[in-house]
Amino acid sequence: MSEQTPNSDIVNLPGADRDVQAGVEPLTAKQQLEQLNNFFEDNYPEIFSSLVTDEGARYKEQSCPVPAELVDDTERMWARVPDLLAHSSLLVLGAGLDHRMPHVAYTSQVRAEPWSKQYRALPDGVAGTVLTPPNPTGAVAVSLHGGPGWFGDGASHDQFWLPLFASIAERSGVTIVDLTYPLPGYGAWDLTQQDVAEAIAQVKEELEPKAFGLIVFGSGLVAASQVVGTACGLDFLAALSPRIPEGFAVDIAGVPTAVSLAKFDSRGTGGGVVKKYFEDSGTEVQLFEYDSEHIIAAPAVWRQRVDELAEWLHQVVADC
Repeated sequence: MSEQTPNSDIVNLPGADRDVQAGVEPLTAKQQLEQLNNFFEDNYPEIFSSLVTDEGARYKEQSCPVPAELVDDTERMWARVPDLLAHSSLLVLGAGLDHRMPHVAYTSQVRAEPWSKQYRALPDGVAGTVLTPPNPTGAVAVSLHGGPGWFGDGASHDQFWLPLFASIAERSGVTIVDLTYPLPGYGAWDLTQQDVAEAIAQVKEELEPKAFGLIVFGSGLVAASQVVGTACGLDFLAALSPRIPEGFAVDIAGVPTAVSLAKFDSRGTGGGVVKKYFEDSGTEVQLFEYDSEHIIAAPAVWRQRVDELAEWLHQVVADC
């Protein structure tokens, strides 16, 4: 008879000479994604809907701004996603696996400080955070968050995009200056792009990096369109799930580029469109594809996205 731990519902089973998961076929990344999608849809239906559909699109069709209440709700929901992905993975993918998001696993040594603490003010409405890795390579990148233009600079930025970029900084050795900027909503991006261009030029001028580039997520590529290309002195471009609006065009010929794609992205630009866009760009492109929704994916997949992008950045910087 096995001894039962007092006040415990867990029976102390006899010991075994092998791992309890030995012989168990692990779920593939795609199967893990299916489990997480189902769990999110069943248990967090509002968040799931927000993650896979652009709930502000109907206001674009009506030519009116997205209501502040929807913006606040979306910021709040997306801010919860990193923790929810880790927690949900523990519940449905197995407690014996590493379910740390890169937001936690890879940010213990990076130092985050407001740009304004050390440098002159950025253009009005633009704020920066300097993410310094433990072993800087001398390279600098500006990071620009996602969101379709009407959210992304609030709680979702602080809890999702900023830690994501911090994890890339820590793993790659690239110092990253993360920017938030005035959102255009569904209007013209011109003023936003101008503010971002001025801020990026200032960052490069003040930091004088060994190599300089951009790391963008989603519509961050649109925000940076005025400074993409060798003419603007970029040494590299890394784009995660980039948003490519109809008619969008930038000249990245000659700029080493990495594109990190989610194979099952139902919210952003489809993988086929993105691949063709960059294949036709006239530059050297390293394409990474993952079993992921736009945001929902197993934490191990998110860590892989960061690791492989960081490795690519390290090599590009070494070649500069």
